[in-house]
Amino acid sequence: MYILAVADACDDYALANTLSLFQTAFTIICIVVPIILIISLALTIIGAVTNPDKKGILKTIIIKIAAALIIFFLPSIVNLVISWLPEDKFDIKDCWQKAQEMKVQIDEESQKNN
Repeated sequence: MYILAVADACDDYALANTLSLFQTAFTIICIVVPIILIISLALTIIGAVTNPDKKGILKTIIIKIAAALIIFFLPSIVNLVISWLPEDKFDIKDCWQKAQEMKVQIDEESQKNN
């Protein structure tokens, strides 16, 4: 249902399918990766407290914090890049926005049914 609704807004079914698949994977990554990074950062800090003589812990902590910030801002960065695409020559911008709108509508419908 989701893929067919997006395909109506796009000229190419394969493009709609790819975008919807990419957005689903992107959403999963944006949820799972920060959780893993937070757990990993907590374990690194616990390791630093229990063994303060270990070298390179501060660098590891800084790298993990930077990775968490990048993952946190990644959806905004992707939407910003998509919004910069020219409208006349490249239709992916409209398809991307339509895929986001349809995903929200489908999520709302599934919540009403449950």
